[in-house]
Amino acid sequence: MSLKPLIQGQTIIIDDHRRGNGEVKKWDDRTADIHIDKSTHYKVNGKRRNVRIRIPINSDQPIKVEAKGKGKGIEEIPRELLREIKSAFSNRVIRDEFIADVLKTLKTFDSNLDSTKKAKQVIQRLAAHFDLKWTEESNSTKDGDQLMRYIQIYKNDTGNRFFISLDPERIKIGELDELYRLRVPIK
Repeated sequence: MSLKPLIQGQTIIIDDHRRGNGEVKKWDDRTADIHIDKSTHYKVNGKRRNVRIRIPINSDQPIKVEAKGKGKGIEEIPRELLREIKSAFSNRVIRDEFIADVLKTLKTFDSNLDSTKKAKQVIQRLAAHFDLKWTEESNSTKDGDQLMRYIQIYKNDTGNRFFISLDPERIKIGELDELYRLRVPIK
């Protein structure tokens, strides 16, 4: 059992929505609203819509769900999405180990990009929760000697390709599609 259903055909982001304001990330600050952010398509009131769900990691805030487009209001989490999340997090050991690894990553987040070696270790630790297999494909962006972003490509047991990226603002984990591949050349 793994957390793979959370990313099949989708992407999750772990962040705090305080991008671009130049502040130092304080991932252990409970007011920072660190959460798993997931966008996907589900039926809402009989129509397929882009649904976004935010699952808090570092606070007791409620899960937030919204639908994009006309009639944005959404009263409850679509049943399919709720079932997917409950299934992925149903095994307490798997859930607790994933959250522990995410919190460990966030506590040292400001130093995770100190070197490619550190970034690879963080990404490899997170990839294990999704049963992803390492490939030799990666991409890194530097500003002088400072590593700004590291992306590693993985495969699952059926050959589908996934990525995990680490940058100063967020962690992204998802299935690799051609659009992402065009935006971020992978070596």
